Amino acid sequence: MARKGDWVRIHNVVLKADERTAKIPDDTRECDLEMWVKGCLVEDAAQIGDIVTVETAVGRLQRGVLAEENPHYTHSYGEFVPEIIEIDKKLRKIMAGGEKVMKKKLLVALGIGIVVIAGAGTVYATRSQKAKSSSDQAYELGQMIQEQDKKTDTSDELYAVGKDIQITKQEMKNHEKRFALGEEDAQDSVTDDGKSSEEKAFQALVRRKTLAVAAETAGYTVSDAELDQIVSEKREAMDTGIDDPENKEYGETLKALYDSFVGEDQYWEYMREETRTSAEIEKYFADKENEYKEQLGSDGETAQPWDEAREELVDQLIAEQDVKTV
Repeated sequence: MARKGDWVRIHNVVLKADERTAKIPDDTRECDLEMWVKGCLVEDAAQIGDIVTVETAVGRLQRGVLAEENPHYTHSYGEFVPEIIEIDKKLRKIMAGGEKVMKKKLLVALGIGIVVIAGAGTVYATRSQKAKSSSDQAYELGQMIQEQDKKTDTSDELYAVGKDIQITKQEMKNHEKRFALGEEDAQDSVTDDGKSSEEKAFQALVRRKTLAVAAETAGYTVSDAELDQIVSEKREAMDTGIDDPENKEYGETLKALYDSFVGEDQYWEYMREETRTSAEIEKYFADKENEYKEQLGSDGETAQPWDEAREELVDQLIAEQDVKTV
């Protein structure tokens, strides 16, 4: 019998197996999403199996089935495995390059035609087998974005409508061209995963607009002072290694992107409001992640990873928008 104020653990089923998204692995989707929370019992008394309320260490109230009194750890990390020592040695050799390794990864990303609009939270990925260099593609992308933004959809003709969001035909046309940039066969405009540029553009716009609305509705904002700091940090991160002779292609690609905006300052000024929106979305997800991990408590290591839970949340938000083409 547990009494008021006792330290207990409760259990709850957050999502039944048949309610989970189809995007997670099959073996994960076959299981319920469960939650265990530890805290002090609020009721005067309760027995195992009763529905109770607990107050967590940070003052949150959670309800669930009383599963354990005075919970404690009973697991270990298993017996020693000699092979892990050899893996550790090999990993240390691989990671010895440190900063250079990270720069090379970024170089590869840009070099095969992945164009990143830094700070905007949107990545347009295309793979080209043509001779066009990554710097040429970056310059072309920058020019394209600026030219597209000069065009206005005077007819306000809609492509799709959701509960709180709208996508115009002009927006779709602009984003589709960005995804198609660098494709080997522009007529087909099919990306590596088999989806057309139109499909990829539509999914990206729905996701971006849905998350922006979710963050705004929840009251997340970024002040000008915060934005100045964020832009400064992103700018510094991107510019690191721009003149590194060992990563020449990365530097040339980034400089080409800046040149397309007639300068680095102009580029970052252009991206300022997109960066603000991305930062607001990041704040929203940061708090959602904290809430999720707090609910899991000490059993977080055995629960669904946050990355998977985050995508389920995104799917839920998009489903609530119920976006339909018109």
